[in-house]
Amino acid sequence: MIIENAIKNKLSQNSTKDRLYLRNLLKEELQNFVLNFIYTSEYKELIFTGGTCLRKNYGLNRLSEDLDFDFTNKFNIDRFGIDITEYFISKLDYKAFSTKIAANQKSLFLKFPILKELGIPKSTGTAEDLFLRCDFSQEITHVFNTEVNLISAGQYDFFVLSYDLPTLFANKVVALLERVYFRGAYQKVPFKGRDVYDLYWLFQLSGRSGFTLKPNTKRLEALMKNDDLKRVKELLKEKISLIEEDYLYEDIYPLIESKELLSVFKQNFKKEILQKIDLIIS
Repeated sequence: MIIENAIKNKLSQNSTKDRLYLRNLLKEELQNFVLNFIYTSEYKELIFTGGTCLRKNYGLNRLSEDLDFDFTNKFNIDRFGIDITEYFISKLDYKAFSTKIAANQKSLFLKFPILKELGIPKSTGTAEDLFLRCDFSQEITHVFNTEVNLISAGQYDFFVLSYDLPTLFANKVVALLERVYFRGAYQKVPFKGRDVYDLYWLFQLSGRSGFTLKPNTKRLEALMKNDDLKRVKELLKEKISLIEEDYLYEDIYPLIESKELLSVFKQNFKKEILQKIDLIIS
């Protein structure tokens, strides 16, 4: 009943929260079990990255839906699926757990039909099944730094291998510039609101450090396949200027508890980022 009790507790503590935010809060609780499995097993060499890494390791103040990992050695997603299923079914005694590998062989979907089991009514507006997506990518640039941090995740404490902040910073710049994602049919440029928010958060973090925190520019150039940093900055300025605030708001809405904070961010992110690009990316 470990999984069930964790979800029950999270529900009871947050029953008044917005239903979309609550759903992601429950998914975050499930992430803790997945991370504990990975970093106390043979998979501990997977490099934690993405928004969830920024939240768990560095205190990013938004929820994150998915788990992202890079690998430098061989990685077998089929074997991983078998092993994590064994962990949930045998060690955590959660028999209803199941997985599905995406057609691209790079993503694994973890299914938790736990809300139905707990009798959570559909009237809450929350679907009966919770899904986590784990994305795995091979690291090909060989230009990065990692660190190992002790994190507390739910009832667990464990050490996590992740990229350092300058590497994550570079990753986020590239994600914003190159990710192809349209939320609506009339969206002018492809972007994910969470990438914009994370970049804004990193810019704020850099400012508080006296602008000593900067993206790993060598990695940035390697990922962009462009060693003209001036051009990269121009591309970023163009992208930020074209972002539509309403699509941005819709994407981040389920991930941030304070809607007042979200409204202020929506009004100020362009000015804040555009003013600091030349200071931070250098």
